[in-house]
Amino acid sequence: GSVGKCVTPPSPSCVTPPSELVGWWKSDGNASDSAALNNGEIAGNLIFVPGKVGQGLRFSGLDASVRVPAATNLDAGLGDGLTIETWINPDDVQNQQPLVEWNNGQGFIGTHFYLSVPDREGGAGSLWANLVDTSGEFHPISTSTGLVQTGVFQHVALSYNKASGVASIYLNGSLMVQSNMQSFTPYTSSDLYFGLRPSGTSTGMRYRGVMDEVSIYKRALSAGEVAAIYA
Repeated sequence: GSVGKCVTPPSPSCVTPPSELVGWWKSDGNASDSAALNNGEIAGNLIFVPGKVGQGLRFSGLDASVRVPAATNLDAGLGDGLTIETWINPDDVQNQQPLVEWNNGQGFIGTHFYLSVPDREGGAGSLWANLVDTSGEFHPISTSTGLVQTGVFQHVALSYNKASGVASIYLNGSLMVQSNMQSFTPYTSSDLYFGLRPSGTSTGMRYRGVMDEVSIYKRALSAGEVAAIYA
C-alpha cells in the first residue's frame, strides 16, 4: 500500500489510485513499476532507505539515477493531459536539480519537472517544469522561491490539461501556481529518467536526496485528487 493510493480496498491511510495511472514506482527495494511493466533500471550508487511509505530511493547526487525505457503506454502526452507526482526529501534546495525528465539521450529534452531552477522567477526552493512539446517548443511554469525544504518529505505534483491548456504545480496538496498555456502535445515518448539530466544542456545534472512513489498519469488530476493523495 501507499500513502494516498493503494491497490487493496481503501483504508484510512490510502485511497484507490486515480484513473489513467500509467506508471507507479514504489521504490520498495527495487525500481519496478506497479501500474504496468515499465520497470526502471538503476544506475550508480542508488540505495534504498526509509521512504514516505516503505522504502525510498536515495540519490547520491554523484552517479545515481533511474532510467525507464521508452514505452507506448508511458507516452502520457498523447492523452488528454498528464500528471507527474512524487514525494521528495531533498538534501539541497539551493541548486538546480532534476526530478523527472523525458530525454532521448541524444540532446532532445522532453517534458521535465525540476527543483530550484534559477533565474526564471523561481530559484532556491522553487518547483519548475517545462512542458516541452513534440516540436521542441518550451512551455515553462515556476512557483515562487523558498517553498521546498530540506530534511522532510514533501509531496510535489505537476499537471497539464490539454483541453483547457492549464498547467498547475502543487506542493503538499495545495496549488502553488497555475498557467494558461495553449493546447499542445507534450513530448513524453522517449526514455524517462529520475534524478538525472542524461543529455542536452547541463548534461549530468543530478538530484541529491530521497524520492519515493513516483507516479505518472495520462490526464490532469484535479486539485481534489492531488489533495487526496497528499492527505
